[in-house]
Amino acid sequence: MTKTSYLLSTLLLVGCVSSTPHFSFLKNDKPEQVEITTNNTMNEPLPSATQTPEISAEQLPKPASRPIDVAPLLSNYLAAKLSEYEGKVADAAFFYDRAEAADPENKDLKEKAFSLQLALGNLEEAVRLAKGMITKEDPAPISYILLGADALHQNALAESKRYFNLAKSISPVLVQFHVIQAYLDLEMGQPIDKVVEQIKKLPPMEGLVAVRHYHLGRLYEKAGKLELAQREYEFSMETDPASSFTVLALERLYHKTNQSEKTPHIYKAFMAENPDNVMLNLSQQRLAENTPYTLVEPTLKQDIAAVVFELSTLMSAQKLQLAAAQLLNTALHIHPQSDAFKFYAGMLQEQGDAYDDAIQTYNSIEKNQNTWLGGQIRIADIYNNLGQHQKAINMVENLRKDNPHSILKRILAEMYYAQENYGKAIQLYDEILQSEKEDEVAHLKNDYWVYFARGSAYERLKEYDKAEQDLKKSLAIQPNNATVLNYLGYMWLERDQHIDEAMQLIGRALVMRPNDAAILDSMGWVLYKKQEYAKAAAFLEKANQIQSNDPTILMHLGDVYEKLNRMEEAHHYWTKALEFNPETAQDKAHIQNKLNKLSRKLKK
Repeated sequence: MTKTSYLLSTLLLVGCVSSTPHFSFLKNDKPEQVEITTNNTMNEPLPSATQTPEISAEQLPKPASRPIDVAPLLSNYLAAKLSEYEGKVADAAFFYDRAEAADPENKDLKEKAFSLQLALGNLEEAVRLAKGMITKEDPAPISYILLGADALHQNALAESKRYFNLAKSISPVLVQFHVIQAYLDLEMGQPIDKVVEQIKKLPPMEGLVAVRHYHLGRLYEKAGKLELAQREYEFSMETDPASSFTVLALERLYHKTNQSEKTPHIYKAFMAENPDNVMLNLSQQRLAENTPYTLVEPTLKQDIAAVVFELSTLMSAQKLQLAAAQLLNTALHIHPQSDAFKFYAGMLQEQGDAYDDAIQTYNSIEKNQNTWLGGQIRIADIYNNLGQHQKAINMVENLRKDNPHSILKRILAEMYYAQENYGKAIQLYDEILQSEKEDEVAHLKNDYWVYFARGSAYERLKEYDKAEQDLKKSLAIQPNNATVLNYLGYMWLERDQHIDEAMQLIGRALVMRPNDAAILDSMGWVLYKKQEYAKAAAFLEKANQIQSNDPTILMHLGDVYEKLNRMEEAHHYWTKALEFNPETAQDKAHIQNKLNKLSRKLKK
């Protein structure tokens, strides 16, 4: 199956995606109340054309066949459009709901209100609207998915199956709908061979091979065919060793079949692909401490919720965040205790800049859940990104006391580095390298980066020999890493060392990343050092086109134009470089000195 056809099949799910440019998903803030009159005058004047997006006649709600009260319909609709334009999703949902109440036969209004209420997690209202939507022509598949989930929530299996089958009829190529039907059929007494037959007949879909075999494994496991289940799980693991769901399923199956000696191998394979992943942190601790296995097998609801969750992640991967939020809330409606779903909800909230809500969501994850540590790390990262650096550092330091995971050292080292506490960062990098000394997998996956990070910290402390040693060690592990090649080459340039070798390193980096502004700047600077000023200008001009606010690029452009006797342009770019805060005091002094000399020269 081609990528295009797969994309189209997933887009069929998105029947209610709003055009709002920057929603903050899953926010529960209350809209400002607006007085709505029931006659032909409104207490508040309508927003002017400068305040609202243009609304064409085609965008206005279509009139119903029965008399309607126009004033509340129009005023709420316009208020919803304004809120939507401003990215206020909670307000937009509220006003679309009010408009729909004024004209409940209007399909477009019902779909708009439904779309936003579901994205916000207002499930009761979303279910009410979905029931009205399915009586109209061409309802969106998400309405059937929600109603199927709601029926399952109420243990009405036959009704749930009916709704999910209606969704499948609209998107028949998606394996997830066939998997849901299979779970329900098995629960309702169908023989396992007949249940899996339809899934096996489906053509393979790029990116979903591992998912397909994981669910076949679950179905066989639920039917008691453990040998077949193990075969499917292991094939899924080979196809995608990064799946935490498959790792947990295999561990459970190995426990059931007295093959626990195989469990360490699957965790090792998982960490080889995900060296920084903490989503199985507690499971790994249990394994390391040889604690008795106590996890229970997922229920029917949890299995189907996981399938809906998969659809949510597919939408998110295609940057359809509204649809991702809708499907995530549908999954949470079926399985509200899932720590994995809560963690993902926090991620969506972060993407919508709803940081307070994200922190609250992450904190709702119980400490005895696998994703708790990941949630706490995300909170620390939020604080760090908001400028609360010491609070973030303190939080990670506290997490380290009870969690030996190496990612915490790396995060902390990065935070200290960003605060220019290079000595503390180097100390942590030393600890990381020491702990991974005998781990070949960690060495190949992590150490190139640790050597690079420690080398750059040494460079900032002007310990150039140590910096060079670490950067060369990093390249020994990953010889074609463009970032490291460029960093080492530029460090030599700044010290007027190994100019020809630096040019070779930067040239290799540029082949791999020809549109990287930093590497283009380095090539321009090495040509400047070689006194090839016209060629240098070409590279620096291209770097500036890509990244126009970088003070180093601007400074270098000024220096090159000076050599080309283009003094007005040199003055312009040096001045701009100062406006964008040069990286070092030395650069700032260099630019100011150049400007002062040029000013004196121009006065003569």
